[in-house]
Order: sequence, then structure tokens, then C-alpha cells
Amino acid sequence: MIKKGLYTSILLLFITQSLVSYSQNLNIYRLTSYSSNNEDEFGFVSLTDGFPFSEHPDSLAIANKHLGNLDLDIVADNLHELDPVKRKQFLSRLNIQESDKLFLYHLIKDTIYTLKISDLVLVAHLTPYEPQLPVPDYDYFIGLKINDHQLSMKEVFDYGNNFIAIGENCPFQTGQLKPIIWKKMATEKFLSFHEMKNLPNDLDSFEPQEIFKCNMDGSTYYVMNYKDKNDAEIRHLIVVDSLTNQLVYNKLFLVEGDHDLPLLATSFSEDKSAYQYQWAGKLFKNKPSIIYNFVEPWFGCKRIYFVDEEALPIRIRCDNRH
Repeated sequence: MIKKGLYTSILLLFITQSLVSYSQNLNIYRLTSYSSNNEDEFGFVSLTDGFPFSEHPDSLAIANKHLGNLDLDIVADNLHELDPVKRKQFLSRLNIQESDKLFLYHLIKDTIYTLKISDLVLVAHLTPYEPQLPVPDYDYFIGLKINDHQLSMKEVFDYGNNFIAIGENCPFQTGQLKPIIWKKMATEKFLSFHEMKNLPNDLDSFEPQEIFKCNMDGSTYYVMNYKDKNDAEIRHLIVVDSLTNQLVYNKLFLVEGDHDLPLLATSFSEDKSAYQYQWAGKLFKNKPSIIYNFVEPWFGCKRIYFVDEEALPIRIRCDNRH
């Protein structure tokens, strides 16, 4: 058990999933797969999440022949490669150089894959969510195409198992990020946690459900799940230094109508996908440890949280447009 004094001194940092400020010192993207009507499935890294689209004729990311009053029954998704001029213009607006590399970190394999940007085709396809007519720039997803001979999707693709960065140097490191394997604690131990936690008054209606812990790399992770009479859920994460018993991190996840709480894994199997675990450790060079997959949005993009009260989370650029 954690000492009572630890909890009486906690000032709860209550941050809901409506948080709008993110750490964007690192742009992290997600690998997806895409299958066109005219091509086999391929890897796709969308770069248009947050892209500064412009309606000015000189700033269009898509060539004129792919815009306007297209016959959508004929062009379907209108998958096409950007010409050299549009490619250069698009990448430059994201400060991406042809000499840069794409770094893919695979969670389950704990492996970094590297590809040259200059070797990757830049493609665009229309949104599947009823494009406007006349078709504007914004209705295209634009990103890097990864062919199977460059990187096998069978080897690296599974929902939620990868992070992608683009730049001159790789920000990732291996051997430090690990799946959290939880151990369920006895129910009678929950009472002391609940009494000392001091939830805000508007959350007094929530009742304790379960408590889990995990010791890993000098830290002890505690998760407490709560639920109210309407089945709304709260997940409370506390991280302490295993040696000194000092509080390291305190985070409350409020689950609203557009989020779920992923299950907590009590064993590990390489046959499972990364999204079936919570993750903790030092993924990024010269950055604090992170936690990942404690809450799952139904829509929108997931976030990587640093185990540091002062550090803003990274919103993964998944280009989730509807």
C-alpha cells in the first residue's frame, strides 16, 4: 500500500478529453492501409491532419484537373500521384525535405523501420464522406504511399500498433517502451484509496469498481476504475517512485459519450495487437516517459501522454475527418 500521507498532499490534476492544447514539438503520424478501386491495398500515412489548406489559386495542393465539378460516379476516390511541382509545394509547407526519412516505431515488435522520403510516392484520394461539389482541396487526403516491397503491411500494420515521425533524425528509441501487465488488487484495499483520493465534488456520485497495480522500471502504476449510476466511467492513474514512494504523476481520465476505457491486460501475448495493452516507458529520446492507450476515442485521434505534469500530450495526427 502507498502511505496515507502521499494522498493527503495530492492536488488532483483534472484534465478531461476535451483538452485542446497539445505538445507539437513532435509531429507523430499513424500508418493506415488504403485500398483503391483501381489498386491493391497499400500503406498510407496521411499528412493532411492540420495541413494549411488554402483556396488561393497559387496555393492549391491539388492540381486543377482533380478539382471542381467532377463526375464522382466515374472518378470514385480519384486516387492519383501528385506531380513534382505539387509534391514540392506540399512537402515544403510541412517543412519536410526530400532528404528526410520516415521512421516507424512498431510497439509489439519494439522495432524501428526507416524509409527515405525521396523513395515514397505522394498520393491523394478523395474523402469517402460525400465530397462536396465542386470538389475543393480540403476534400482530399494527401499522404505517403508505402508499397509492400518497401515495407510489408503484413509485418507492420495492425490498428494502433505504430507511431510515425518524419525528419532528419529518429526521435524514437527501442528497449524502453513496454506493455503494462496489471495485477488486480484485493477489493478491500480499495476503500483507503477511495477515501484519500479527494475527487472533486461534482464526481462524488462515482463509486469504486476495481483497482490494479504494476511495478515496472522503478515505478509503480496504480489504476482505479469508477462508475456512476448512469454507467459513466472514470479511470484514475497514479504513478509513484517504487523506491521513495513519492508521487510522480496523477491523471484522471473522464470517459464521456465518445470515449471508451480499454481493458486492462493481465498477461502478454505477441499474438495480440498493441491496442490491447496500456504502454509506459521512454519512447522518445531526451523526453520524459510516456503512457499510452488509457482511453480510446470513438472518433478523433489518440494522444500520447508524458509522465510529467508540466508536459502537454501529443495528439497523433490520424486525419480523422468526417
